[in-house]
Amino acid sequence: MSETAETITNYQNLVTQTRRPTAWNETLSLIPSDSTDPILDLIQVKAIVHQIILAPKDLQKLANEYDNLREMLSFDPNDPTIDHSALVDLFLQQKGLVKEEKRRTKRKSSKVGRFSGAGLATAIALGTLGGVVASTPMLRDTLTQVDITKVPDIKINQAPYFLRPFIVEANKKRLERAKFDSGFFHRVDPELNRNRLNIALHHRGQDFNPGMIKPQDFDTITILSYNSQSNAFDIISFADLRAPELEQKQDPKQGIKAKSISRAYREGGFDLMRQTLEDATGLVIDDQVSMSDEFLADLFNSLGGIPIEIPWNLRTTGTYIGGNPQLPFQYEKGIFTLGGKRVINFMKARQANANDDWKMPEKRRERRQVMILEAFLGKLGKISPDEWKQKIAWFLETNILKDKLDTDFNHQALIINNLNRVAEAQAENPPPPSPKVRQTTLVADRNIGDGGVQGSFKITTNQEVLFKDKEGGVFDDDQMNVPFGNVNPYAKDLVHEYWEYVRKFIKDRFTSSLVSHS
Repeated sequence: MSETAETITNYQNLVTQTRRPTAWNETLSLIPSDSTDPILDLIQVKAIVHQIILAPKDLQKLANEYDNLREMLSFDPNDPTIDHSALVDLFLQQKGLVKEEKRRTKRKSSKVGRFSGAGLATAIALGTLGGVVASTPMLRDTLTQVDITKVPDIKINQAPYFLRPFIVEANKKRLERAKFDSGFFHRVDPELNRNRLNIALHHRGQDFNPGMIKPQDFDTITILSYNSQSNAFDIISFADLRAPELEQKQDPKQGIKAKSISRAYREGGFDLMRQTLEDATGLVIDDQVSMSDEFLADLFNSLGGIPIEIPWNLRTTGTYIGGNPQLPFQYEKGIFTLGGKRVINFMKARQANANDDWKMPEKRRERRQVMILEAFLGKLGKISPDEWKQKIAWFLETNILKDKLDTDFNHQALIINNLNRVAEAQAENPPPPSPKVRQTTLVADRNIGDGGVQGSFKITTNQEVLFKDKEGGVFDDDQMNVPFGNVNPYAKDLVHEYWEYVRKFIKDRFTSSLVSHS
């Protein structure tokens, strides 16, 4: 038998084995509902699952070749019983784009693809598109216990190439967590998270606090939320916000002290950081990164500095980088490219006059940190994949070994291995438009931020538990932020009895048509 004849026979056998009345509807559940070319979109989905980036012209070429194959096999393209998901898998294997795994499921008994409503998230999480068993454990036998239609998935839409593997991985992890994490749907808001990839960034180091002789811990957490539908980022930051999740290991006999949400990583690593942020915001925290001062300074230097427009003159206190004291600095109004240490100072040093944090809250370091993040994202959009390959791959590996960088995802697979594919795709075709920052939100008292909470100095007798804490010395100062209302930081259900107003505030901000304040 010739190679061509054998190939046709393989396709015909697969058509016979997988034919079923619901096949086409199941295929449609894997692609965007507004698709105008289902087969082309299906091929793209398969490529993404296997972390293959196809240039648009190559994608179109494959779709045309698949159409020719359908004609050669002489089956009706509108036949709803044909399993195009399985056929496209075999097609991509024949083209040499996907390796055929040795272990295969039996299509008749697997029931893979027979769930409706979860779309791409279901297929990716099962790791069994087309019947190929992936390394991820199969959830098929227990999925009936989870309403998969509630798991918020993220469509690729116009996402930039470098984010697409993160989106695919996030869809898989969300379904896994929905199955194995009993508190998942209690913490996260499915509606809020649909088409959103959320990455938590933790910046750690040391800082100079007025009145303190020794340097103190410095921590900030920022959530970078990418909306694939609008191709835009929303950014959330926090100013000294009380998080009861961090206080639960304290011994009441020794006295409870209020702890800031920014310390979540120090207190309990990524697990506590994810739980606390999901409680507080309703967002699924898909990926987490913890970065030291030294890492960030070296990163900014490796990129040739960060260009930024400073809208005012600013005098800062001294600070620390890697335990080494840094002198106070005067920033002038204008457009500058700042080196690594100057960027870190700009991000974390306080205003020289402590009262200025209240008189000029637009200059507070929480605002400046977001300014740098926006400038950094803009810089990334201008860096070629070749530059990334030359600088970033080695840089990431070196810093992870030195404990200057920590991630809760496989950086090798999602960042380093992806660089070559991005380079190849962009060499032949212009990349999708770079994402813009739509809105920034500082969760802090209206005196210094965008609201959603109040300073502890505003606590009234109507807030019984908080007032008792205030009188009992639980707060080290009166500037820590707390939610509005008669909330209970000692409740078992913190989502509803402590964080409810904050979650509503964030959802309102995310679903509004506001633009960035900057």
